[in-house]
Amino acid sequence: MSTITITLPRPRIGRLPLVGTACALAGAAAAAATFALVGSPGSRSAAPAAQVYTGPAHAFTLTLPNGWSAASHGQLAGALAVVRSRDGRAAVVVSPGVALSGDMRTATKQITALLQRRFAGFRPLGAREISTRAGAAYLYSFVRGSVVQSVAVASVDGRTYLLNAIVATGAGDRAREAGAIVGSFGG
Repeated sequence: MSTITITLPRPRIGRLPLVGTACALAGAAAAAATFALVGSPGSRSAAPAAQVYTGPAHAFTLTLPNGWSAASHGQLAGALAVVRSRDGRAAVVVSPGVALSGDMRTATKQITALLQRRFAGFRPLGAREISTRAGAAYLYSFVRGSVVQSVAVASVDGRTYLLNAIVATGAGDRAREAGAIVGSFGG
């Protein structure tokens, strides 16, 4: 199993608290993304073509496929970006993150244990290393209720971010689009 290290420019603390903090932030972002999913999809207009979304202070970019739009800054509720599909069946939320370090197998076991306690109906799907425009990222996917959620931990310019992709079950096209958005994450 490969080792992934994503670091923040701040003092290190033990590995277990980092994973716990990452999960707590993932839970907060999940709540924001779930809120984004139940918003009124009819009020959003479609983008004419793929567009690039630039995060605050030009810290990161995302490429949004046709039919996806970004929430206004007043709707972000602590997130750095919330983008959602026109039909309201998928959203990607970008939040500040904390460093994960160590072996992926250990991190995956710890995250699984935390999320099993946090979400009723939790079912893990898997964890792996993925590629984004910013480089390697850790991705953990699971099902909870009627949504599939993937949490990616990625870094750009020494800053770590959580990317939460939340997709209604049965929305395969939206899942592929959300995956493409996460893959487009870069500086």
